[in-house]
Amino acid sequence: MMFGLWDVTRSVPTVLEGNESEPVAAEFKYSAEEPYAVTAVFTARDVDVEWTFARDLLSDGLLSSVGDGDVLVTPDASGRVKLILRSPEGAAALLCERSAIASFVEQMFTLVPAGEETARLDLDGLITELTA
Repeated sequence: MMFGLWDVTRSVPTVLEGNESEPVAAEFKYSAEEPYAVTAVFTARDVDVEWTFARDLLSDGLLSSVGDGDVLVTPDASGRVKLILRSPEGAAALLCERSAIASFVEQMFTLVPAGEETARLDLDGLITELTA
């Protein structure tokens, strides 16, 4: 699902693990219209890569290793947050500034507190869209 407006956006200083001299532009986005998801857009060498994953992965990953499959999030020994993104084309380990991620997470949960996500979903609209 694509949104024209995002309720919370945050640029996060990010580098590719193992190539820390080359920054990766990273923008994290959140919309209350899709309250369980975060979208992150990473740009390196003029190529944009967009990932959408559960917001709980990002918040829980500030404190401990979480996730399996395509997205893993873990605190890094350097004080950053490591995002490991895997696809059939390959994998990338990105190191993100922890304070920027924590600020983004705080803004998300201020907008839509934990446990109130379902109240934000337009289930009738989704059913209509799927059955049309």
